[in-house]
Amino acid sequence: QPGASVLQAGGRPNPVLLPMLASSLTKVLEWGVGNIHQKCLELSSRIIKEAPSMGYMLPPAPHSPHIIGLRIPAAASTSSDDDNNSRCTAADCVKYLEQEKGILVSERLGVIRISPSIYNTKEDVNLLLEALRSFSKENNLCRDST
Repeated sequence: QPGASVLQAGGRPNPVLLPMLASSLTKVLEWGVGNIHQKCLELSSRIIKEAPSMGYMLPPAPHSPHIIGLRIPAAASTSSDDDNNSRCTAADCVKYLEQEKGILVSERLGVIRISPSIYNTKEDVNLLLEALRSFSKENNLCRDST
């Protein structure tokens, strides 16, 4: 097709999306970007502070207050297969957190991705830390650091 119509992707505008976007932006402005940043920072700071003592590794600072990446040490092995030299992975931890504790995080490139949001609470962080501690103990993540 001639002219600018060559750039047409073929999709149709969704009339529901614009009011949703407007409502979302209004809410963000109501809460305040700085307040959202501060809340996420408060929630993530405790995770960043406590996770290394459980055997999880963090990338060097600085990093975003709303996304945390935890690595499992390469030497960590699953408790049930310790003699078979089986390694636990970030995916194992994510599966454990979801199936055993009902906590939703994700795995990206071998890293446990935790992303606190404005909707999370200090109690949510407490539950997450206890679950991470439990996984760490079951999988001997701290055995070299104790």
